[in-house]
Amino acid sequence: MDASDELEQLLNAVVPFARDMLEKYDAFLPFGAAVGLDGEVRMVAAELSGEHPAAAEVVQTLQEGLLAQAREHSIRAAGVCTDVRIDGEDGPVDAVSVSLEHVEHDPLRVFVPYTVDDEGTREYGKPVGAPGERLIFV
Repeated sequence: MDASDELEQLLNAVVPFARDMLEKYDAFLPFGAAVGLDGEVRMVAAELSGEHPAAAEVVQTLQEGLLAQAREHSIRAAGVCTDVRIDGEDGPVDAVSVSLEHVEHDPLRVFVPYTVDDEGTREYGKPVGAPGERLIFV
């Protein structure tokens, strides 16, 4: 499996989980996933004290944990998933954001925009990719 395949594997693991959390709870705390040396995807959560940690604190904790694993050479790829607001064609829109990194690939960020109608039904748009920032495999 090459780097692109492993990044796609990560994306295919985290986006459905984020969508499930949105459908069940209308929100989710940031979470991550990593591809181990065996090629298996493992979900990752941040362990923080307090009932409602700030999203930025959760992301920082996730990134630090994944960075440690990258430095130990125990993972090949990692992703951090957050619920964000982005600029859409008709103004700000909610989106599932996934920051993806791989030891052998340029980092990227994928956004899956979504809207919620008056009845609470979510409609998901097409994923949009953008260059990412290297924070884990540095």
